[in-house]
Amino acid sequence: MTEVYLLGIPETSDDQFNSLLTLVSPNRAAKVQRLKARDKQLQSLFAKLLLRAVLCDRLKVQNTELEFAVLGQGKPYLKSNTDVHFSMSHTDSLVAVAVSSGEVGIDVEAVRSADPKLCERFFTKSEQDFVAAGTPDWLKRFYAVWTRKEAYLKYTGNGISIPLGSFSTVENDERYHTTVDEIQAVTVYCSDKLQAVPNDRTRLILERFIQAECGVQIKF
Repeated sequence: MTEVYLLGIPETSDDQFNSLLTLVSPNRAAKVQRLKARDKQLQSLFAKLLLRAVLCDRLKVQNTELEFAVLGQGKPYLKSNTDVHFSMSHTDSLVAVAVSSGEVGIDVEAVRSADPKLCERFFTKSEQDFVAAGTPDWLKRFYAVWTRKEAYLKYTGNGISIPLGSFSTVENDERYHTTVDEIQAVTVYCSDKLQAVPNDRTRLILERFIQAECGVQIKF
C-alpha cells in the first residue's frame, strides 16, 4: 500500500519557525536557512516535518529514533527501517509525502503559465504530441507530463543524472497515478495500490507530532 499525504502550509511566526527547525536534522535546518525566501524555507521545512510526522505515526516511534541516509545519487532513505520507502515534494503553499512498502516517487507542481518551448527542450516527441493534442487544455497535459517525469526520477533515485528528454511517460504504465486540476498537478509513481489520506487526518498527524515534540501549536 502507498499512502499519499497532501497538506497546505500554515502561517508561521518567527518563534514557531525557529522551534520547528529543531525537529529536523542540523543538515536540513541549515539547508532551510540557506534559502533566501521565507516561502521556500517553509516549503522545505514542512515537507520534512510532514514526512517525520507520518513515519512516527506509522512506525510508532519517536522523532529522535528516525535515522535517514542517502544513496549514491542522493535519494534519501530511512536507515532505521529500510522496509519503509518514501518520497517528498513541495510547491508554493503545498507539501506532499508518499510512504510505501515499495519504491515510490511523488511530485507536485502548482499549475501556472508555462512556456511551450519547454516541451521541445525537455519532452520526447510522443510527449510533445500528447501535450499539443490537448488544446485548449494543453497546460494541464504539460504538467501531467512534467510531474510524471519528476516522480519517475524520484522513484528510480537517479535524479538529474538522467536527461528529462531521454524517456517517455505517455506510454501505458499503470504505475503512474496522475491528477491535474486548475490549481495543482500531482503524480505518484509506484507499483502498490494507492490510498489518498484525508486532509483532516493529515493535519491531525502533523499537529500532534509538532505538539508532542516541541510544544508548539500550529493550526492549519
